[in-house]
Amino acid sequence: MSKTAGRILARQFLSRWTRHSHKVYPVRHFIAFVALLLLLSHVAAQEPGASSFSKVASDKTLGYTAIPLTEREGLLLADCTIKGIKARLLLDTGAGNSFIDAGISKRLKLASEGEVEGWAIGGIVKGTNVDPGSIRIGGFDTATALNSFGVIAQEGISAKMPYDGILSLQGLALLGGIVDYPNKTLYLRKPLSAAWPKLSGEWKGISWEEDGAKRVLNEIYPPVFRFADEQLSIVDGTSTRKFAIDYVAGKIEGGLYLYDPKNLGSVDRQYTAAGLIKIDGETMTVCLRLDATKGQGPISDYKSEKGSGLSLITLKQPGKKPPPADPVKKALTADGYTAVPLTRDSDGMIRVDAKLTTYDWPMLVDTGAANTAADDAQVRAVGGRAEGQGKVLGAGGEAAASRYLLRDLSLGKYRSSTGWQFVQTNGLDLSELNKGREKLKLTPIKGILGGPELLNGSAVIDLATNTLYLRPVKATVQPKLAGTWVLKASTAEGVRTAVADDKETMTVTADRMAFKGGAKDTEHGYHVKDEWSLYRLALFDPKADELADTFRYRDAGYFKLDGDKLQLVRVVDESKLKVSPTEFAAPKGGGLQLLEYERAKPAKK
Repeated sequence: MSKTAGRILARQFLSRWTRHSHKVYPVRHFIAFVALLLLLSHVAAQEPGASSFSKVASDKTLGYTAIPLTEREGLLLADCTIKGIKARLLLDTGAGNSFIDAGISKRLKLASEGEVEGWAIGGIVKGTNVDPGSIRIGGFDTATALNSFGVIAQEGISAKMPYDGILSLQGLALLGGIVDYPNKTLYLRKPLSAAWPKLSGEWKGISWEEDGAKRVLNEIYPPVFRFADEQLSIVDGTSTRKFAIDYVAGKIEGGLYLYDPKNLGSVDRQYTAAGLIKIDGETMTVCLRLDATKGQGPISDYKSEKGSGLSLITLKQPGKKPPPADPVKKALTADGYTAVPLTRDSDGMIRVDAKLTTYDWPMLVDTGAANTAADDAQVRAVGGRAEGQGKVLGAGGEAAASRYLLRDLSLGKYRSSTGWQFVQTNGLDLSELNKGREKLKLTPIKGILGGPELLNGSAVIDLATNTLYLRPVKATVQPKLAGTWVLKASTAEGVRTAVADDKETMTVTADRMAFKGGAKDTEHGYHVKDEWSLYRLALFDPKADELADTFRYRDAGYFKLDGDKLQLVRVVDESKLKVSPTEFAAPKGGGLQLLEYERAKPAKK
């Protein structure tokens, strides 16, 4: 089999990008948060939140590689190397295919494999299919998963965007990707690592069809498939064939790619056999083309027909133990996360079936969108009123956008209003996107769940299991805030006053923030919003119903943590706020108060 044919074979289970597989390109950050209490944009350092998955992923037996991510303009970027050329790629679950800047493709002299075009925010974009063979993403090389990692070369990405290309949903899912927003980390592993607990061991054949004809099997010495050391041995009568394995998870369980063990890990490995494999308890079903010279066309179902070159094999492993419970789900749900199922659609997109109050509100989950968006016509149809107008930038150019503040978006059992009062959205025209989905008979999309809401939901996205894990940022940061803090200094109207008596304190619990020792003791409910560079804080009546339409914040501010020190800026006079603050300070005439706290020392026993 030729190298090119081997790579085409590897893509049989991966969707191609066409006019009807529409990509909603990343929307660059361009709208500051608009809220009733002047919660303005500021810049300040913050400590990253803690995700339980980081502990799970450190288990070497699971095979994950942790890749630190960089945030730029509300987007998550990974440092990569493509045949020696450094590139920064955007994590974009709203893209069906991966992209690189055409300049990189030209420098590498990659051969064109055909032109493609599709819809993007701002218009139609065009590109060329190319294959660099492999991409090194942080410390993970895609060559450990497959011998091919095809991308689309597109002109002008680096010039227009703060990155050089895109790691798509397809590519991330292929590599078992988990996107950890609180820790700004991507976890990747070989798909075979995830499938191995189900595959491992010895399986005895109980039926075999070849080219549509049934074989009579020897009951005493039936064919045997042995999965060991991440390799497959097929013992059939007096012959034994050994293969190294590549595995791709798919809708019909998995794709199996087999090649000479001598080429293990080589990007130039050529697949000599391929097929589908699925396991149900003690039963394995395999549809294989063991001789690549026989038959043609993709292997799309578990069947063997005359002239197909396919073998349909059923095997048994009595007493096969079920794989262990999903360690990711177990860890995150135990730590208060809500598991929200995602749907992978045939257009290459991933969808969450959300609700906006009582309205069904299907949304694409798009890590490449720096803002959450909603279909403008659909928002207006349910009574939404625009708070302003602006433009968003996408790969196809600029597009007009209205601004909305939406209340009570539900994602499965997770409700956004328990974390922050409003969801800020850009109103976009998604009709072109939905025209393509309509032709494929897919659910129309009413919104795009972008970075801000994923960040504010402390999102962990498991693309191997199509699960979105969410919990309010307050629950993520609260363990660091919990306890009593003693006021050490206060700044108002530009004057800093040291406080030495330790009488004024702030005590933080899971649901309350209480201030004591000042002019008046107060207690509040509180919400926290993660804005990458800082935490936003909003206080409210502790007896208020967070889900009520009449719910309002009564105080606002922002804070940063530095170990046992905490700085809190509170808005004390909205009328004096003429410009957005740029640092943790309370200048003269600014209407702000800066409070500097230290964590209370434990009482001596």
